[in-house]
Amino acid sequence: MEKYLKNLVEQFKQATGTKNVDTNSQAFISEFSEWVKSRKLIGQDYTSFIEYMDVHPSVISEESVEIGKGKHDTIALDTGIHMITPYSEGIQRTDAEIITADFAVYKGTPVMIKHNKGENQYEIIDTQYVRRFLTHNPYEQSCIRDWEQLHNKGENITVGIFGSIYDKDIESKIEQIKSLRDRMTNGDFKEDYITSGDSYCYAVSSARKVLVKTLTR
Repeated sequence: MEKYLKNLVEQFKQATGTKNVDTNSQAFISEFSEWVKSRKLIGQDYTSFIEYMDVHPSVISEESVEIGKGKHDTIALDTGIHMITPYSEGIQRTDAEIITADFAVYKGTPVMIKHNKGENQYEIIDTQYVRRFLTHNPYEQSCIRDWEQLHNKGENITVGIFGSIYDKDIESKIEQIKSLRDRMTNGDFKEDYITSGDSYCYAVSSARKVLVKTLTR
């Protein structure tokens, strides 16, 4: 949980332009708590946004898996979307599976890394049962390293960002997603950007063509 909160605090600093924080001060705790709450609300809009991008296969699906998010910034709750994350502490679900593990892409293959008694256990994810990997607001570039390989090898991904239009880090976050987009060279995708009130959403999403069988005579 400590590493997870550090990630969120770092995102708070980047978004607000704050250089130094006293994590023990009541003023910071109050401001940070409000920031987390506001991100949760924008996250609801973002969930609707990526759903209405209307890509195939569907983003909001029991065959989708959210990667690397925790209880304060996940969008998977109450959606049927499964989760693979090292930050599973405090999340209780009955509607979908939570796997406590890190996630990596190795030569286009999605891999889970479970940590058990000081040892790392690597497990290739059977994509027969996963139709889409998604994540948002990556804590750092390494969180989406080689995700374009997933797309280019035929898997489906959705990677996006969202926040306040007053955030100081909008441009750097957009460039991060555009850089991923530019490496998605094999297969169709959609991208979209919207603002609503004081918030914004931007995402890139694999959009495979639907094969329709026709009756021939």
